[in-house]
Amino acid sequence: VIQDQNPTSLDQGKDSKIQHRTIRFEVIDTGIGISPQQLENIFQPFEQTGDSKYRAAGSGLGLAISRQLVELMGSQLNVKSELSKGSMFWFDVALPVVKVTEAKRNIAGQVMGYHGKRRKLLVVDDNKENRLVLLNMLEPLGFEVVTAENGQQGLDVAIAIRPDLILTDLFMPVKTAFTMVPEIREIPDLKNVPIIALSARTFDIVQKQSQMLGCEGFIPKPVDQDQLLALLEQLLQLEWVDD
Repeated sequence: VIQDQNPTSLDQGKDSKIQHRTIRFEVIDTGIGISPQQLENIFQPFEQTGDSKYRAAGSGLGLAISRQLVELMGSQLNVKSELSKGSMFWFDVALPVVKVTEAKRNIAGQVMGYHGKRRKLLVVDDNKENRLVLLNMLEPLGFEVVTAENGQQGLDVAIAIRPDLILTDLFMPVKTAFTMVPEIREIPDLKNVPIIALSARTFDIVQKQSQMLGCEGFIPKPVDQDQLLALLEQLLQLEWVDD
């Protein structure tokens, strides 16, 4: 069961507000129920309730993990139960209202390159497959693409090649983007280089963190090529060569 609660407005600076709606997610069963005494322990790891003869096979980690995931979304997992009647689990989460807009421009299927000098891009990601995906998207369009496997390597390469733009994963071993980007901004020759953050973690807080970090754009993974090219067009002031 998914219930749509009342809309709210969250301030995002002096001049803008983002509309949010609180959505309630409920899971209801009509099983044997849980006693009040057992309710206190069900979110503990490896805890299983009820008569052992009727327990389903499992590790007892499901509710503990579920609670952690819900807390990561800024909410709380709640439960109420009655013996012999069943249980209800629920949580509320505020989600941004998305406005339906016109179909986005299909850049990827229409361009074969861009006018002007060749642009140099630095891709920083600890995942080899992710680096190859971006390489295969960008090199055929004429970009020079240099890759790095972590934030420290990304910093070293950026100093060496002075890229026109950097695409970086946020969470990496050795050095994350949260450390690399501020260090890049301290270097006079690199302080104005546009940086696009990439992450499979698409929670609002992650996008806000990337903005506070000083990144000019954010793209969720898997990377949408049209979204990527639209950002490159904007940040590098590109004029595409049509196919």
